[in-house]
Amino acid sequence: PAMNAQTIADKTVELMRPLEPNPSLYVGQGYDGASVMAGKDGGVQKLIKDMGYQSAVYVHCASHRLNLVLSSTAEHYPEVKAFFDTLDLLHNFMSGSKRHAAFLEMQKAHYPNAPPLELVHSCDTRWSSRSLEVEKVLRRFDCILDTLELFEDDADAETKLAASSLLLHIQTMKFVTFLVFFGKLYEFSEFCTKALQSPKTNVATCIGLINEFTVRLQQFDYHQVVAYASELSNKFGITNFDVRVTRQRRMPSAFKSSHVLSTTGQNRSCDTDELTAQLHQVLGQISSEIRHRFADDQIGIMSTAACGLPSAGNFLCKQTILKFANLFSLQVKEAELDVFKAFVLRQNTSEMKSLNDVLGVIDRDIFPFVY
Repeated sequence: PAMNAQTIADKTVELMRPLEPNPSLYVGQGYDGASVMAGKDGGVQKLIKDMGYQSAVYVHCASHRLNLVLSSTAEHYPEVKAFFDTLDLLHNFMSGSKRHAAFLEMQKAHYPNAPPLELVHSCDTRWSSRSLEVEKVLRRFDCILDTLELFEDDADAETKLAASSLLLHIQTMKFVTFLVFFGKLYEFSEFCTKALQSPKTNVATCIGLINEFTVRLQQFDYHQVVAYASELSNKFGITNFDVRVTRQRRMPSAFKSSHVLSTTGQNRSCDTDELTAQLHQVLGQISSEIRHRFADDQIGIMSTAACGLPSAGNFLCKQTILKFANLFSLQVKEAELDVFKAFVLRQNTSEMKSLNDVLGVIDRDIFPFVY
């Protein structure tokens, strides 16, 4: 069958009907932001509503929104896009059987007691795949350089050209800086991406983690990144700031203990202030994307869902409850809400991990509106 919006909606409803015969009890549906799923006129979410599930409010998957932050940033900054394109080209190059075998052997020589790492091809809409891609290249950068230099003298002209081109692009201070920058960024953002995908994490925790991620972005230390990138560049003999037509060959790792006299050529000196300014612009764009994709109107439904948990900062907040009630045409009785909140807070709330735990301490006949 055709994988269009109507087919997906029909199959979804077919699977839902045996679970709960009353359509009014379905209060939400969440997908990615693709038009076939989220389209306001002909998307799956609209078709499902038209099929009798009017209360099923559409919510754009929070994890998918976070994944889109990086791809949107790449669209604004060609240099970021070029960086990730180069990582993908590295993966493609190392996937060739002969080159892959050489890369594995190079890792065994450099790290005899560690299992070899496989480079991965990233996906634009998966933050975690980008994270893994950057991490592996950063951890095995020395092996990558040696493998590329090995094939730079290959008899096959196409392989030789590809190896030389990749070396030209990755043996620059700018590439190494972006490698360290995104490595650090993914390092402290991983907790957020995993939480948004975990079925065990409640909504209140997700909101807290998104806010924590935003705070960490504001505290990001550019100078530490540039300093470490400079250290790595010195370690691998990288002197070019950016790509240039000619490239001075790096000292092979086999001759690290030797003294070789050579000319240095003409290189553009590294401007750390320029690198810091570029990182500041990129991180500013990422922060802007975070604010846009997790704005109050978009994260509001998450806050509303979280307000039923005592651990949430907005536990049974009247303003939030009123918005929620209007969304589903529910009558609000503020007096009942006030008494219910006071009653729950006098209980042992540390054991209440879900909304069902909260409702479990009261009688439905006493608080009918809350139910």
